[in-house]
Amino acid sequence: MVLVNPHLVKKNKENRDNTPSKSDKKDALVIADMVKNGYYSFTRKTPEAFEELRVFLSNRDSVVTRLVSAKNQIHRWVDVVFPELRQVFKSLMCTGSLATLRLFSTPEELSKLQPQDVITGWKTLMKRHSGERKARVLISLACRSVGSKQATHAYKLHLKQLLDEYDLACQQLKTITWMKYVFLAKNC
Repeated sequence: MVLVNPHLVKKNKENRDNTPSKSDKKDALVIADMVKNGYYSFTRKTPEAFEELRVFLSNRDSVVTRLVSAKNQIHRWVDVVFPELRQVFKSLMCTGSLATLRLFSTPEELSKLQPQDVITGWKTLMKRHSGERKARVLISLACRSVGSKQATHAYKLHLKQLLDEYDLACQQLKTITWMKYVFLAKNC
């Protein structure tokens, strides 16, 4: 088996006839002509270590793309439903912000709570929580939120799915990173 450079196939096809048409027959004829004239390279088997590393990196790229997408969608969700959350937490991806979104996803839920209820909820998901002052500010902002108050059930389901996707991507990224280090330690 040999390889033919796709760029050269395109150039040779243009040299053969300058029509913009594309067909499998035409491509096959150009490729066969190039092989006959020796414009090809032999396939090289790469060592298994390189193949394994290539798979790890490809997998990592895919997971990082999904993670970035989940983060962007969470940012969009917050912009639509609870934009004031950004005034309380510097980063929407910090532990406190994510815990708040998991426990009290809509401003309506938060506005019905007392600061101690929020702190108790935070304690279930975090070792260190933000404190009563931040809980009071959060509840105050939730009471006068300008976010969407319609379709709350759909928004809550969407947020739950986004957080699940975010968690899955984070876990997969940790696994891939760990496997990559194990691989590098084994092969270096």
